[in-house]
Amino acid sequence: MDTRMTRSMSKRRQEDAESPALSDFKRRQTDWPAPSLSSGPSISSVEHASQNTWEELKALAFKRINEYKCYGREYEDKLENVLTEALQWLPEGGRDALAQDIIDVRGDDQMLYDVFANFRTAVMEAIKSVSKEPVTPSPHHKRQKSIDRVAARLPEPLSRSDDWVRDCRERDGNHCVISYPFEHEMPQERHLPRANNQGQQRDYLEVHHIIPFSLGGFNKKDDHDTAIKWSSIYTAFPKTKAIAASKINTLENGITLRQELHRAFQRFLIALRPTGIPNCYEIKKWQPDEHELALRLLFNYQLPAGAIVTLRQAVGHADKPLPSTDLLDMHWRVCEIFHASGMAEEVKLVEQRWFKLKHDLCGRSLPEDGSLNLEEVLHVAFADHIQV
Repeated sequence: MDTRMTRSMSKRRQEDAESPALSDFKRRQTDWPAPSLSSGPSISSVEHASQNTWEELKALAFKRINEYKCYGREYEDKLENVLTEALQWLPEGGRDALAQDIIDVRGDDQMLYDVFANFRTAVMEAIKSVSKEPVTPSPHHKRQKSIDRVAARLPEPLSRSDDWVRDCRERDGNHCVISYPFEHEMPQERHLPRANNQGQQRDYLEVHHIIPFSLGGFNKKDDHDTAIKWSSIYTAFPKTKAIAASKINTLENGITLRQELHRAFQRFLIALRPTGIPNCYEIKKWQPDEHELALRLLFNYQLPAGAIVTLRQAVGHADKPLPSTDLLDMHWRVCEIFHASGMAEEVKLVEQRWFKLKHDLCGRSLPEDGSLNLEEVLHVAFADHIQV
């Protein structure tokens, strides 16, 4: 594992290097105030790790991951990659908490698997709006206090807010904050169809929750799972603790995107990476499938490599807060873990299987020989009804 890990870290350092566009941009910029989540008492806290330095914690965690033995559990072949990449990409505080959780399982492989399953289901899948299976709680009792605090403060499930959608669009000038700065810079023949008037803009724009609406608009019977998700997100990303289920419809948690980019953002195909300059982000892209021609055209021809976007309020809407840097940072980091760990390829295979099954079942009756996997059909049937 040491050789592979060294190679992975070396590759990441190269990928993390600033693009020429970003370096030039930083030299030319003046400071703007950075949007952040409102301050206030948090409802969760990340337990301090031991007195070991981060490098010592990381080495101990890597050693324990390398000792894990597979037993044929779900997604088990991704355990090493997911936990390793999470330790590389999580922010300070979150990475320390995860490393300590890994070390504290000692020789118990079931507990280590549960640490992995908790991060996969309660952090990665929760932020990606995937909720097909029950969430896995942390195996450590010390995390239960945080879950209990979150559960005690869960509000009644919220409804989607038309006012929130309107305010986000007005703040963003009724434009996609990612693609609009580049829509007038490309030759006309390379443009994707875009709005010609205000009415058409409303049709092709969507307002996206950075932390998914499902974490505020949950079913009441899912209170416990929702509390586990919030607690796990707070542990992995301590700076998100100022937001809660009751604040899911805050402007800091909203971003206006064109339809194609809304879906790409939700599927971890595009992210906004904070540059260190307030309100300025580098666009990070991961190639979609070959059959997604419109999105590939948008990625390859309309959004330049290493492009920088600056988020600003539209004229007359300076009182409306911009999307939170902390939440966009969280989304970007989870995207990096998702792709670097190989989970993206795993999900792509599942999506392709579902697409094929849908196609095969279209217009056909169920076979009488019982050869159809009913559980798989039910997954397909409800795949398009995941709450976002």
